[in-house]
Amino acid sequence: MLFNSLQFFVFLPIFLLIYFLAPHRFRWMIMLAGSIYFYMSWRPEYILLIFFCAFLNYYSAIFIKQTLDARRRKLLLIISVILNLSVIFIFKYLDFFSGVINSAASLSGSNMNLPMANLILPVGISFFTFHTMSYTIDVYRDEIPLEKHIGYFILYVVFWPMLLAGPIERGSHLIPQFRKKYRWDLDRTVWGCQRIAFGLFKKVVIADRLAPLVQSAFNEPQNYGAYAAFTGAVLFSIQIFCDFSGYCDIALGCAQILDFDLFENFNQPYRAQSIREFWSRWHMSLSRWFRDYVYIPLGGNRQGKLMQYRNLLITFLVSGLWHGANFTYIIWGGMHGLFQIAGTETAGAKSTVYRATGLAKFPWLIKAQQVVITFLLATFAWIFFRARNLDQAFEVIGRIFSFRPVGGMAEIMLGSGPLKFSITLFLLAVLAATALLPRKLNFRGSRLITLAYLVLLVVFGNNGVGEFIYFQF
Repeated sequence: MLFNSLQFFVFLPIFLLIYFLAPHRFRWMIMLAGSIYFYMSWRPEYILLIFFCAFLNYYSAIFIKQTLDARRRKLLLIISVILNLSVIFIFKYLDFFSGVINSAASLSGSNMNLPMANLILPVGISFFTFHTMSYTIDVYRDEIPLEKHIGYFILYVVFWPMLLAGPIERGSHLIPQFRKKYRWDLDRTVWGCQRIAFGLFKKVVIADRLAPLVQSAFNEPQNYGAYAAFTGAVLFSIQIFCDFSGYCDIALGCAQILDFDLFENFNQPYRAQSIREFWSRWHMSLSRWFRDYVYIPLGGNRQGKLMQYRNLLITFLVSGLWHGANFTYIIWGGMHGLFQIAGTETAGAKSTVYRATGLAKFPWLIKAQQVVITFLLATFAWIFFRARNLDQAFEVIGRIFSFRPVGGMAEIMLGSGPLKFSITLFLLAVLAATALLPRKLNFRGSRLITLAYLVLLVVFGNNGVGEFIYFQF
């Protein structure tokens, strides 16, 4: 079920009505039933996969907690993690690695030809497996109490606002909220509706409107010159931000109406002054996950600068692979790791240049320059993220650095004409202006801004139901 579909806007009021009219002791069951229905509306049979992951980690945590021997506890954890990763590997990476092996065998003259499974990728598989793994690891570390109520634990895994694309929640944060008593609150509902409307505006009005322009720039790069190719890359930076943060706004808005507190996943990432700061603002729940369960266990920054850089690069390469079974994602992740290493290594030199040139007296100018450079670096890396394969990525990059201004600039920017181009610029200006609004307006302000977003949705919303980009992960 998509947040931007008619089906969802029939589901939401019916679910809220049943949920808040029911006694507290039954609400977890209503939430569980609603979450299962929410996922099964896509492909019913794949709910069994979620149950498998839920039961695997529920009982793994129990066995780990009951085991006193440290070596056996660690063995149980390793088995649990391997089984969780096996689920992701089979559905997400099996064909990728089979293809790599077949290609390598072909280059060496071998006749090996591993068959392709061609499995349909379950929506949200990387998210719900990371949810469940983090719980088991936290129990192993004694950082979270064991949850004995299996219903609450399954609900933690399938909680519908964050089931398909996050944010990636921790058991210590979400599970205790299932036991709280909530009453319907008008102010909370209005604020939640404001967040939902803003998310829909970013997805339906901005991201879906930019999607065909981006698709044209990436699918037919040979038809465009440097300006158009660069414009396509910049538009994708805006599209993916609006698409994913729009989903998260809707998820957090729904949770707010239900009086649940979920992690914020975005904090104006394109205002970051470095790639390191970018990752403290972009997909923050995933950044925390990789920091706590990959980077720090590898040694973090405790073993010297060289090992710190190694750990950082490994973490980002794994993050790239997490996003998809394609070399383009691995390169994207590796680039972000290298950008951070380069930023750290050049920090002293940049400070020297700022003092020598007198720029140190103008901190606002330094900040603006750093924001622009960070955005350009992120945009350059996004080319690999968006491209279907390496050939397409290098073709787009080649067009950008060809410095040939002619060849399709008008087609990609103006679309069907100057009016459409003007509307797009106006909507992007509205999006930029929202950054100046307080995160939480008063009651009257929330109603007005919600109404304004709804008007923009009706007038400028893209026709059709566009799938969210992060559903493929």
